[in-house]
Amino acid sequence: VNKLLIKKENAKELKLDQWLDERMRTLGEILFNESTFVDGIIDWIDLDDDEYYPPQASNSGGAEDSYYQGLRKPYPAKDRKLDSLAELILIKGINEHFYFGEGGEESPGLRDLLTIYSDGRINVNTASKQVIMSLHPMLSEPVVDKIIEQRQNDPFTTVKDFLNLIRENGVKIERNDRILIALSIKSSGTFRVEVAVSYEGVNCFMEAVLQRHKDHTEVIYSRWKC
Repeated sequence: VNKLLIKKENAKELKLDQWLDERMRTLGEILFNESTFVDGIIDWIDLDDDEYYPPQASNSGGAEDSYYQGLRKPYPAKDRKLDSLAELILIKGINEHFYFGEGGEESPGLRDLLTIYSDGRINVNTASKQVIMSLHPMLSEPVVDKIIEQRQNDPFTTVKDFLNLIRENGVKIERNDRILIALSIKSSGTFRVEVAVSYEGVNCFMEAVLQRHKDHTEVIYSRWKC
């Protein structure tokens, strides 16, 4: 999520990653038939107080302090990177349905598909159906179903194997297509853990993000809610 805006060398301002912006909007349309919440994310993590308007758009789904301070329980626009994915639910346009989804692989929420802990590449062996569909306009549901069937039987050992499969199914990849450098087969070292505890009538829920290293595991985020 934080990689939506990138800082070029010697540049003072953050610049929108157009390809990632398009992928996230496509993901929103696949999940919810709605993508203006991406404007809200951009405004939440940018450094200015100007409401973001997509190119050639007359309306914006973004918001700055004037919107957030006018809420019944006001709070400021953050205007810097997310420290936790849970912050998404604070952003204009993202409600509980968008964040949590309806459960299961067919109706995930944004918290199941997005991360702030990655190098920005997509693991073709573990990415969800919806994420893979968002990567290219020609990655239709039938094609992605074949991808998932393939990796369940025999996981991809190279990105080239993945690309060969989608090309065999009619997906045309240009030489300069960003998808060529956006894919990976490397296993993630970051995991989200959820724990539910019930004791003497009190129910508590814990969410944590763990980073696996060679010789230890680090807790990089944790939150309890009772």
